[in-house]
Amino acid sequence: MTALLDTPAPINEAGELAPQLLELAPDARAAWVALHDFVEAELRDGGDLADVKDVASKAADNAARLAALFHVFEAAPGR
Repeated sequence: MTALLDTPAPINEAGELAPQLLELAPDARAAWVALHDFVEAELRDGGDLADVKDVASKAADNAARLAALFHVFEAAPGR
């Protein structure tokens, strides 16, 4: 964790933050799309997630964020 925190922020020539773009592998993207579509279908009135729309609607995006964090920690300096 210390090595990650000590890593300088990626700054471009204009002095702006320029984070690395991560892309999902094709099978991971397919799983993400399936999760997204499932959740969206359950958000409808009468769906299992209809009462928690504000939280459930963010599930697929949060899963992608977690995947990015797992990737960063797995590839961290000193591992």
